Amino acid sequence: MHVPQPKTGFLDQASAIQELEQLIAQPSASELRPCPNCKIPCDSNIPMQCAVNCDADCTNAPQALSNDPEKHPIEQHVVKIVFELSTLRLVQPS
Repeated sequence: MHVPQPKTGFLDQASAIQELEQLIAQPSASELRPCPNCKIPCDSNIPMQCAVNCDADCTNAPQALSNDPEKHPIEQHVVKIVFELSTLRLVQPS
């Protein structure tokens, strides 16, 4: 597959580099909880940031990823993609 180079003037190279550096610098799911409503306890010194067991297969993920966990948990067939988007921390699904 051939991917052509973008035409000059369409890409601000400095901004693109800065944005990629921000993306790369984001903590992984094993470094910081990606689920905003996670309530799973942890024995860590910082339990709400503990990410020891964080992954897309967590049984709590549908509720923990949702802004309204009781009424609208994340649907099971999209939990994995919502988890990964949340892990990016640049785009927070709601």
